Amino acid sequence: MQVVTQMMMVFMETPSFCSMILKKTTDKAVLEVSQLFLKHRWTKASLNDTLKLMSSTLPEPNNMPQSLRMLCNYINASSAPCPEEPHYYCSHCFLVKVNKADVCEHCGEDKSGTFYVFSFENQVKFLFEHQNLADAMDKYKEVCGTIDPEEKCLCDIPDGTEYKRVKKEASGQYDIILMLATDGVSLSKSSDVKFYPVVTQICEVAPRLRSYFSMVNFVWVDEKPPDFNTVFETLSKELVNINEAGGVTWKHPKSGEIFKSRVFAPLLVGDAPVRADALKVMRFNAKYGCENCEQKAKKLPPREGEKRSVRRFVFQEVPAAERTSERMRLQSIHAESENAVHCKGVKAGRAAIEKMPLLNRSTCTIAEYLHSALLGVTLFFTCKWFSIPGPWYIGRSRDAVDEFLTSIKVLDFMRDSRRIKDIARFKASELRSWLLFYSLVVL
Repeated sequence: MQVVTQMMMVFMETPSFCSMILKKTTDKAVLEVSQLFLKHRWTKASLNDTLKLMSSTLPEPNNMPQSLRMLCNYINASSAPCPEEPHYYCSHCFLVKVNKADVCEHCGEDKSGTFYVFSFENQVKFLFEHQNLADAMDKYKEVCGTIDPEEKCLCDIPDGTEYKRVKKEASGQYDIILMLATDGVSLSKSSDVKFYPVVTQICEVAPRLRSYFSMVNFVWVDEKPPDFNTVFETLSKELVNINEAGGVTWKHPKSGEIFKSRVFAPLLVGDAPVRADALKVMRFNAKYGCENCEQKAKKLPPREGEKRSVRRFVFQEVPAAERTSERMRLQSIHAESENAVHCKGVKAGRAAIEKMPLLNRSTCTIAEYLHSALLGVTLFFTCKWFSIPGPWYIGRSRDAVDEFLTSIKVLDFMRDSRRIKDIARFKASELRSWLLFYSLVVL
């Protein structure tokens, strides 16, 4: 026993042990407890009991909140002072209304929905003055400055042509460029209400820090998906007001110097339906469903194993015209004047996303990794290899592949691998593991 005690004393005196203990800050502990509360659907009473247990277990003194009330106060004190601003809209035509009880001027309906806006200005000011955003931006500039521009490496967003185009205008020392991202979340299994937050991240900090410097600027809660003209009409109005005033005014926490930072949001990340609705173009399964060019999809007869015909983009020698912001604007005007639904895939009427400062409608969206690369290309080719006859068919080896996959001992942060017969039910993370790790060995 004495030997064990001496070994523990030596171990505790080592820097590695001290750093391990100090690494778990109060902020991280609060975040992890909050994540467990949401993940496992705890009740408030169970969360309160867990906090009491942690308080009685941790050594004194500690800053861990000891009750649910103290936890809420701690989170409020650590968050940006940014109260929500409720806005109202007609549930029928989505026209914004001044008061919830007002009758819609456009369609005469009196039913209203509510969305919430969280100020860009307040959150950006809080990040600069209390979260050391300026230091993070300065450090990332130093890292980017060490890369030789002649190598033409595409390492991160600042290396892209679209970012460089916007940065020519947003050239201030602490001007920031934001990435907008949104997707629908079900609040509960028994409810049809959809929760659509618009989250923004700052491009001028290192990728590993972007989640730390993220902001929630818009929340839509309704049974219907959001009308993105209403979303971008609201967001663009605040960004335009900020930039017309010269930017967000803030005080450097170390030097005390006053700065002004302009804010731009020229990039939208979302799945295919979100991108189509935001750009006011037809969706991907329409006749002109490509958001990047004007190629017309052909309706082909069903292939073997398929029940219905689908539209596909067939290779053509002469490439279709690429979409441009000006061309899309003219097409939407033409469709509206002709009382048509669309003109070469661009819907009638103006898209409010065009009002966002420095945003180019034809280049503001990207094909995101999850749906395009994993649930799209990876799933398509895997199903083809194991299910559809042809020179590529390897379905005869499915049993051997399944035996290999089920024998893999995965890391803690990865899902257990399943059999190929369940490929249609694979989650995106499972397809990622199959693409990057398992398939290299199996094939």
